[in-house]
Amino acid sequence: MTKYKKESTDIKKRILHNFIMAAIMASGAGIRILLYKSLGKAIEVSDTPTYLDCAMSLYYHLGLSEYRPPVYPLGIMLMGTKYGWANLSRVMPYLQSLIGLANVVIIFKLVHEAFKNRTMSYIVSFMCAIGFSIYNWDLVLLSENFSILFATSIIYNLVLFFNRKVNKYLYFSFFWTFTAIYTKPFFLLFPLVIPVLVAVRYLLLKDIQIKNLLKPLILCISIIYGSIFLYSGLHYAQTGYFGFSSVGNVNLLGKVMQYDMAKYIPELEADVEKAMNNENQWLIVDGKFPEPWNFVGKYGYRENHYEKAGKYAKKIILGHPFEFMIKSTGLTFQLIQENPFKDYIAVNALANSENKSKLLTEIKKITDYFENLYPLILLSVLECIYLIFFAGKSTKEKMFPFILIVAAVLYHYAIAAFFSYGDYPRLLAPSYCLIYIIMAIYPARFISFLMIRTINLYAA
Repeated sequence: MTKYKKESTDIKKRILHNFIMAAIMASGAGIRILLYKSLGKAIEVSDTPTYLDCAMSLYYHLGLSEYRPPVYPLGIMLMGTKYGWANLSRVMPYLQSLIGLANVVIIFKLVHEAFKNRTMSYIVSFMCAIGFSIYNWDLVLLSENFSILFATSIIYNLVLFFNRKVNKYLYFSFFWTFTAIYTKPFFLLFPLVIPVLVAVRYLLLKDIQIKNLLKPLILCISIIYGSIFLYSGLHYAQTGYFGFSSVGNVNLLGKVMQYDMAKYIPELEADVEKAMNNENQWLIVDGKFPEPWNFVGKYGYRENHYEKAGKYAKKIILGHPFEFMIKSTGLTFQLIQENPFKDYIAVNALANSENKSKLLTEIKKITDYFENLYPLILLSVLECIYLIFFAGKSTKEKMFPFILIVAAVLYHYAIAAFFSYGDYPRLLAPSYCLIYIIMAIYPARFISFLMIRTINLYAA
């Protein structure tokens, strides 16, 4: 009888779980439909044509793009060949919405695996399903939608690996990192973060065998960076450019101008000063330095895949590494204290829409309130410092998934600060779901504390 009761209870739990998840997914699908109806089609921005060009180049002659890696363009190509290239702005939201909803499921699994709290898992996945800052990327023709899924998949598999000590999850985490890199170069350094996290786990808990992990770590890192070398070689064969993406050359030039380091090369300093004195104000970033993409085009730095721009920037950074490090580290901590949910691509498109849904607008206000909890990101960094250096072993083990999540968010902040001169909210977008987890865990703890105190009070 006990066995049958247990089976009956398990069935009821599964039914309840399926019902709740169905409601969450329906909410997520419904809010995306409202946004699609409000806008009428996907949002295209200045970067969109580079993805479309890459997709067409891949389709017609297997050509690579020096600007964009191939994963997101392959998604565009799939939809373009099936439904017509002219219909991309209307059909890509369907594919991207499916990816966005798949990400909601992974978020549920990640939170449940990390914290063993089903209620919090439902709440976080629901917030990710209806959070405007997250689902709006399903309606934008940019790679952020894909990147959000890959970022959460990486961390989910790392949590599984450290919780269960099964190597296949380590391989999966590298697979999703590989896919993320070929979606957005932003992830190029993440393969090196994984062995650092493995080392941290070993130093904190001594519950993994480093010797047994050396082979998979070296193998995966070698495959990833070996593939990048081959990809760069294929680039060179096709275009004469050896590298993963020439965008990095312009971004690095933007960094040295942002940090007022162009003064170390007289020719560059003269061009920057000329631009500052002669350009329209909307081409001056924050009133401090010229907009790099306009600058390289107007002052002769575009030739040979922006080689001169990259050469100048690298020479300055390598010649003054401490100045660059100090300024970038300071910018990282500055960004951590600022609101990361400030990308206005979809916000502006919705504001200008004549058919915007009032219900969608009201729901957006709710998630806007939730996003005001972003100062908890800084608190999470401080807590991780405490966990690593001062907490007991059992607490370290219990909270290690939290350390992984915060580490991934910090990676996004650091890469944005060190390698980009602006547009930071968009660069942080792949980590938005992870940030949502951080913002949810503290209210959940507080509510749990109040419930325990209340129960103890009545028990007394």
